[in-house]
Amino acid sequence: MQHNVLQICWNLIYYVFYRFEFPFIEKYKTNFEEPWPWHQEPEKWSGMVWKSIMMCAFNGNITFIAFYYPITLTPLFHPHEMSVEGLPTAMTLIGTVLFCMICEDTVFYFVHRIMHHPSVYQYVHKMHHEYSTTTSIAAEYSHPLEYAFGVILPSAIGPAILGP
Repeated sequence: MQHNVLQICWNLIYYVFYRFEFPFIEKYKTNFEEPWPWHQEPEKWSGMVWKSIMMCAFNGNITFIAFYYPITLTPLFHPHEMSVEGLPTAMTLIGTVLFCMICEDTVFYFVHRIMHHPSVYQYVHKMHHEYSTTTSIAAEYSHPLEYAFGVILPSAIGPAILGP
């Protein structure tokens, strides 16, 4: 639920940036020579946005539960200590966060490389590349297998290695 709420809020913030085309934001546009897709083909863009919203909702709920729930039944999943006495020291917390960030970036990198292999790209990752312009909703738009192995797995690998 937290992911869904954050996804909606951030995409609404970006929608305001996109809609009003603030010059201080526009200068950071990645394809600055091209007009925004909603100016070029508004109907196609609208269809893609709704398709993306539905896929993001599916991935954030159904794919997440289908992929994550079985992990909770394995030894990789450990209940966490929730008492004040069980809180880590500041250095342990910093080390844990850094370790998890490195794990996530490393696993994401290799999964993304695999997604660009021709035998996988055409069936899975090509969906993400249906967008020709970088936008916030395009970042989240992906095939359920890509979401499972490219979003959930990289985020879960650091905590799985560290344990409780």
